[in-house]
Amino acid sequence: MALSSSEKVTLVTNALKDHMPLPPGETDSRNLATLKAAFLKKHLDGMVKSYQRKQADSALEVIATETVT
Repeated sequence: MALSSSEKVTLVTNALKDHMPLPPGETDSRNLATLKAAFLKKHLDGMVKSYQRKQADSALEVIATETVT
């Protein structure tokens, strides 16, 4: 039987919460949209930093991914 839309949302939300846990004692009220944005930022920032390290012999500007549109 296929999952319903709400079951899919719950599954993905819980997976993202497990992947990006909050510090102990904090209440987690993050929703799917917030978690997806945080996931993208975390991994995109990591990719950019990795690229910059590989290009260390070049003069590269530090790029804040929030400013890239």
